Amino acid sequence: MYFPLLDEKPLLQVAALLRENPSYLQNAECPYSEGVKKLFGFTEANAGPAGLSKLEEEATQLFRELKDFGADLDIEDVSERMAWFRTRTSLLEKILGIHERAQGLKQVSEFQEVVLQAIEEELNADQRTRVMTKLRSALNAG
Repeated sequence: MYFPLLDEKPLLQVAALLRENPSYLQNAECPYSEGVKKLFGFTEANAGPAGLSKLEEEATQLFRELKDFGADLDIEDVSERMAWFRTRTSLLEKILGIHERAQGLKQVSEFQEVVLQAIEEELNADQRTRVMTKLRSALNAG
């Protein structure tokens, strides 16, 4: 197998910029190809690493609309208010789940950044290649 040497510094810079601005790769001035964007987890389907954040925004907006809708319901119509309440509760649970997943992904991303930075700073090129090979093997085995 052949593993070409990578200049990791620009890759780490792009990863850091993505953490600061999740829509970084969506910018109209972004010069990167779709293939490069996919390497960083960006796809049109999920709108990039911030896909969960966008989903969370949409769910939160829907929750607000549902809350406003509830304010207009007739207090006397118990079945309609109960259906509204169940829907609102279910949506709130889903929003919290999305938020928890987004936080977990953020923590994993931050950990990966620290590991990559440590590898870059502490290991020479041969050591980095061996470590990356072992990591790839572990990922492929799992």
